Amino acid sequence: MEQDTKIAFLGTGAADWHGPDANGECRTFASVLVDGHILVDCTASSLIRMAEMGINPTGVTDILITHSHSDHFDPAAIRELARNRLNASGKPLTVHLEHSWSNQVHFDGAVVNGLTVETDFLIGSNCVTPLAANHIGAFPGEMALHFFFDKQDTRWLYATDGGWLLARTWHWLRQRSLECAVFDCTVGMGHAGDFRIFEHNALPMVFEMVAAMRRSQILKDNAPVILTHLARTLHPGQKQLESQLQLPFRAAYDGFILNL
Repeated sequence: MEQDTKIAFLGTGAADWHGPDANGECRTFASVLVDGHILVDCTASSLIRMAEMGINPTGVTDILITHSHSDHFDPAAIRELARNRLNASGKPLTVHLEHSWSNQVHFDGAVVNGLTVETDFLIGSNCVTPLAANHIGAFPGEMALHFFFDKQDTRWLYATDGGWLLARTWHWLRQRSLECAVFDCTVGMGHAGDFRIFEHNALPMVFEMVAAMRRSQILKDNAPVILTHLARTLHPGQKQLESQLQLPFRAAYDGFILNL
């Protein structure tokens, strides 16, 4: 029998997190581990969080990179994961990233796979589709990516970084039905006029998108909506943030695990 999808949030912070805040709360750069072997974004803290959560890093077979910014794409961490996998299994790691910059990176012990938007591929029992994201990466011409996962008809979306959903991504999603959506929510309530909304979401933007997705039946009834990539300077602490939310909205935190 196929197991449930397991999403482990290794990090939930935006780029302005560099250690604990004044209250001792800490987030590391946004990253998730899917089903114990698919890492979405590899950050400087991903391996540290895996160790803290008792996750064996040699189990990571594939890395999906949303874009090339350093808080999502850490070459040193990727090289370490590649060495771990090669030493443990003799098999290379596969690093999947958008095709326009795939020939500009190389890792010993890893295979780099260039991705084309809206062209799906298999990682074990997960069918993954890269979707266009409203964000600018570090390489000229780079298209930042969201990822749509489908495992035995359990479908969910990982959408960070990015502000709003691009029209082409919205129209692609309208042919699907989701059990879960994970959204960039860099900006919290009470920050009207913040410039980051042009490539990141504010919480009111997420509310509006989710309302449209439910009305269009893209999001199933009671499908959880998880907020991640939370800026240190633009959100309150976890407890106060949770008090601003009602189900199905949930604020992720480092170490949070979601089973679908």
